[in-house]
Amino acid sequence: MGLSNKEDYSEYVGTVSNTINVLALLSGFMFASLTVLLNGLPDLSSVLSQSVLLVAAFFLDFFLFLLQVFVGGLMPYVRMPRLTRRIAVFNLLTVLSILFGMGSVTVLMFFAYKLVYLALAQLAMWIGFGIAAWVYVYVPMGHKRMEKGKTEAY
Repeated sequence: MGLSNKEDYSEYVGTVSNTINVLALLSGFMFASLTVLLNGLPDLSSVLSQSVLLVAAFFLDFFLFLLQVFVGGLMPYVRMPRLTRRIAVFNLLTVLSILFGMGSVTVLMFFAYKLVYLALAQLAMWIGFGIAAWVYVYVPMGHKRMEKGKTEAY
């Protein structure tokens, strides 16, 4: 799938790249605000405090999911050199480990503050978003790579 002048996706890649940067910024902001809320809320055992923390954790998971959607959606439009394709697996493992770390650290932070039910709810949300990312991002990306590999010589 070589790109001709008609198929120049550089503007699309630039726009999606900006979206990815914004989502990464929002994910970092939500993680930082979750940390500040854990340290700043007066009574963590109240229903209102735990509701606020749960909403913040939901938005963190949602922004991380959207980040995976945009990164995975961008891959078919980016041309990679032949030797880089083998390294792409390690790049994917790096991204997945960062996302795994963000999700597990939020669960562990809730456990550290003895918010067991909130930690279990966050774990369930995190697993749900992880399954959704696997089904809607990584499996289709693998199918696109397989189709691309059949039509193109590496």
